[in-house]
Amino acid sequence: MRIRVGVGVMVLVAGVLCVAVAASAAAQWYRTLSPGGNPTSIEALNLSSDGSVWAVGGLHTASHYDQPTAWRFAKKVWQAQTIPVDLSNRWGYLTAVASAGAEAWAAGYTVNQTTGNPAPLVAHWDGSAWNVVGEQWIAPLGSDGVFRAVVARSASDVWVLGDDNSNGSAITTPLLWHFNGYVWSRQPAMPIRNPACVAAYGLALTGAVETVDGLYISGNCTTSEFRSAGLVERFGSRWTGVLKLASGSAVNGLAADSAGTIWAVGDTIGSDGFATGAAWTGGPTALSLVAIPAPHASTLGSVATNGTRVEMAGEIEDSGPSPLLISGSSGIWKVESVPYDRGLSGVAISAAGKVWVSGPVFGGWFGNTEPDPAVLTRGHG
Repeated sequence: MRIRVGVGVMVLVAGVLCVAVAASAAAQWYRTLSPGGNPTSIEALNLSSDGSVWAVGGLHTASHYDQPTAWRFAKKVWQAQTIPVDLSNRWGYLTAVASAGAEAWAAGYTVNQTTGNPAPLVAHWDGSAWNVVGEQWIAPLGSDGVFRAVVARSASDVWVLGDDNSNGSAITTPLLWHFNGYVWSRQPAMPIRNPACVAAYGLALTGAVETVDGLYISGNCTTSEFRSAGLVERFGSRWTGVLKLASGSAVNGLAADSAGTIWAVGDTIGSDGFATGAAWTGGPTALSLVAIPAPHASTLGSVATNGTRVEMAGEIEDSGPSPLLISGSSGIWKVESVPYDRGLSGVAISAAGKVWVSGPVFGGWFGNTEPDPAVLTRGHG
């Protein structure tokens, strides 16, 4: 259910950042998690303030096609944790995870095996166990909603977002819920502030991050050419468009550092019809395109920053999905070599510069070879 389309022409912002085009020397990577199984996937990563790492996705089991699962890395050990959701005639997986102190929230969906209809899923880690959050969103959504992102600034400020198709049509309506520490409440739909979009064709939300300036949300709409157009909007006292891309673009992920600098990643498509990974950065008024050495036929889906370095993860699709990791510090960018045979689904970086990458997303086949779920790490701290 990942849509990675983008068309359009990339316009570089002069003088934004320098670019190092050559791939970096091979770094020392270690595979720390390999759960195995088909169609097991690892969809997202999150680094907690206590130093633990969360990976989420779906784990194939003998009784379920895919079971929503979280893996926690603490005290140098990964531990798989099943989300206690009712999977009677269902399967599912988690698409996103965020932590605040000792607590964490994961979002995703389950799928009815008979009808194929999805239903949104949110789970909460209270510091010792996972519990499914009350499914108050099921009633207004019926069985056609999914959650794709979650952001937690504190235990009393949590957002989950995704798509709602419960109107019985193929049009996706933005789905946004907020938790204030006591109750969950559905928020008004995010407006579409991009003139390239046709509002009646819908909007799919893809990522979120929160700073002192407000909540930033990324998404992809549909244009009159039936292509996607990426956008990022900020909600403070009102909704403000900070990135409005042309037809044929996509924004797939967001991140922010402690100073409030926003990073967005995705892709644009050139005149040859192939996508090229793209990135944008800025603040509460606008994001600007950054010159990065993204290979031909590539896309970026996840970004992380510790304020000093920025890590962008995705895949190169020219000769079959392969990993793409672009690292930057002080305006110098380089393509990193990662010993993995799939596209990357997530990335995280610690304050000390330790990098974690994961893959693949659901459906990560390579030819006739089944998915190879894994988390790899590089560096210390």
